[in-house]
Amino acid sequence: MLTETGWGLVLLCWGHSNTKLKYWLLVFAEILPGACESDCHCFAKLVDGHHVMVADCSNSHLSHIPSDLPFETEWLIVANNSISVLHYKPYFKHLRKLDLQGNKIDNLMNDFVYSLLNSSQIRYINIAQNKLTSLPRNFENLTLQCSVSIFGNPLKCSCDSVWMKHWVLNNSNIMGQVTCQMDSGRWIPVVQMDKADLGCDNFPVWGIAGKTRCLPDKQVCCAITS
Repeated sequence: MLTETGWGLVLLCWGHSNTKLKYWLLVFAEILPGACESDCHCFAKLVDGHHVMVADCSNSHLSHIPSDLPFETEWLIVANNSISVLHYKPYFKHLRKLDLQGNKIDNLMNDFVYSLLNSSQIRYINIAQNKLTSLPRNFENLTLQCSVSIFGNPLKCSCDSVWMKHWVLNNSNIMGQVTCQMDSGRWIPVVQMDKADLGCDNFPVWGIAGKTRCLPDKQVCCAITS
């Protein structure tokens, strides 16, 4: 049966699997006009015997994540653009691969990170060679379900970022060498960060989110929100 979707003309092949009806989308025609943003190229790619829906928006001088992409997008490639801020998009729900390498991203917004954490589909995230000086702590949870590339970012070695040392040491899903810059200007692998060298001995000790932390020997406490 022929039908029209955001990807163009497709052939719906029906069959039974585990007593449930399923279909396979086999794209055999050019993408219809308007199905993909003008700066992107949307197509089906055969991967391990399955057709994956790809949106390639690389090298397109984009300053933001595309909004008008097919909802079925599984691979989004927006490498080598000028994107600085990331926000959630509805089609993220189906993303399996997200390539953001070579942009100007300097902050990971909460809605973006949470959308990926709540996704059961994502398997690879590439944010290498951007402008990130730090990572949100909850970012480490992403590597429980997918591979991550973060090399080539100007990360700062600090007491707030010491957690990354153990994250990198204990995680095989982090691709490439992750480095950070000391106050002296020297670059070192994240795994070589040392609390003593960073002067973290008197750094506030973090507790559980929703509780409080206190400065040593001082009656100064503040709420922990993350």
